[in-house]
Amino acid sequence: MLTKVEIRPQVGSPVEINTLVYPLQEYDPELDLPSTSLKKMGQSGHWPTFAYPGTMTVILAGEIYGSGATNALIAEDTMAKRRALQDACLPPLDQTLTTRRHGTLRVRYDDMDEDADSDFHCVVCKIGLVAGQPGKAAYLINLHCFDPYFVGVTSSDIYIA
Repeated sequence: MLTKVEIRPQVGSPVEINTLVYPLQEYDPELDLPSTSLKKMGQSGHWPTFAYPGTMTVILAGEIYGSGATNALIAEDTMAKRRALQDACLPPLDQTLTTRRHGTLRVRYDDMDEDADSDFHCVVCKIGLVAGQPGKAAYLINLHCFDPYFVGVTSSDIYIA
C-alpha cells in the first residue's frame, strides 16, 4: 500500500495527497513497454530484440474536502485547497519556464525504507466542483514521468512502481 504521495512542484509548495483532506481513490502507475520486435522475412514470427521500458504514466484520482463553520467558509477552503493542488501540478503560467519538468512525484510504499522520486510533466489536471456540495471537489491528475521507475531520495535505489 501507499504510505505517502506528494506532488512537489518546481516552484511553490508541495501538496501531499492520500490524506484526509485529499483522499486518494485511484493510484495507477503504468509502465510504457514499447514493442520493438522485428518481423522475420519470409517466415512466421518475430525476431526478439532488446526492449527497454520507456516512460511511466501515473493517474491519481480522488476528492478534496474543505472545512469550515459555514457553507461560505467551507466553499472558500475547498477553493483554496483546489488552487494549491493546481499550483503543485501545473507549471507557473506567468513565467518563462527554466526547467524541462513541471515537478517531482514523491512516493513511499509500505515496504520501502525511504521516499522515492520521479520527475514529471503534468498531462491532465482536472479538478471539478461537485454541484450542491460546497465542501467537495473531485480531481483527476495524469502525470507523465520521464523514467519508468522511482529513485530513492537517500540511496538512489531504483523502485519499480
